[in-house]
Amino acid sequence: MMDSNQDGALPAPSSAPPALPSGTVLLYRDGNWNSQSYTLRTCDYRENECQTLADTCIEDKATWVAFNLPVGTLMTLAEHVSALEGHPLWKPRHCGRVIDLIGTGSTQAVDLTQCNMTDCISSFLWWHINLQLNAFELVEHTDIIDKHPAHVLDDWPFSASNSTDR
Repeated sequence: MMDSNQDGALPAPSSAPPALPSGTVLLYRDGNWNSQSYTLRTCDYRENECQTLADTCIEDKATWVAFNLPVGTLMTLAEHVSALEGHPLWKPRHCGRVIDLIGTGSTQAVDLTQCNMTDCISSFLWWHINLQLNAFELVEHTDIIDKHPAHVLDDWPFSASNSTDR
């Protein structure tokens, strides 16, 4: 993976992650693949529903992420526990910092220390996206340190005025 400043890809750890089965996300407590981890499998959670990591060993403690999501699957990891609950996917109000894991069908990894997301992941949700449509991402600074959700146009109501107000 390239640095996020070059092509929008998320910054990868210095070493390659372990191979994972499809539909799997591992949150690692420390910056190494042998540290304590917590497994999220899309088959264990309902699509389009906010899930909390409250009362788990990994709430607000993840440093690295390894993931293998099918092509067309997107998982959003968010800073706040109630961040996405009750809000449409295209309007994640009050979610704080987020990071979007977009499935490519192969194992990838993210170093959360390089994108201002260390020790803050408290919730997540996943859903399928239409990769034939375009997407955009709004960033606060040109160095893309603070990640914000990718807005996939397929998730927005058609023929309506839509606000990006978070």
